[in-house]
Amino acid sequence: VAARANAVNTFWCDSSGALNGDNTDVGGFRFAAQTLVGRELRGLRVVMIGAGGAAAGVAQALDGVRDISLIVHARNPVASAELVKRFGAGGSATDGTEQALVAALESADLVVNATSLGIEGSDVLPLAPALVPARAAALDLTYRRNGPTPWVRALRALSRPADDGITM
Repeated sequence: VAARANAVNTFWCDSSGALNGDNTDVGGFRFAAQTLVGRELRGLRVVMIGAGGAAAGVAQALDGVRDISLIVHARNPVASAELVKRFGAGGSATDGTEQALVAALESADLVVNATSLGIEGSDVLPLAPALVPARAAALDLTYRRNGPTPWVRALRALSRPADDGITM
């Protein structure tokens, strides 16, 4: 899983002392997303912001899910396109502009923040909460020890189903 995602987030030493690594984002994302939307992920239109290591875990988790649509948006459209090419998942990439993101969000069932925006110590929102459609759920892969991220709190205030990465 880690080799395919090209990202490692969990390390341990085995009984011989050899360092091992894995990526728990793939299974963790599936669990968190299904819990949030209350059903299997099949048929969802997912818009993901970010194209780094956490985003690779999400793309890998969605790869092979039937009838899935993934739109990847990042400041670097080349990185978005490369991520989509690597995993497929019924995916496409935006051109990195705000207009393309707004257009993608119109049909979203699930919006995923796979950036570091909103991580502990930052109150910067990855996306204006009002841009998340009323029918869509939102999953913020960042989390805080002292409760939901500012983005999750703002989305919940608008009655959007939202959760943070602690579930992962």
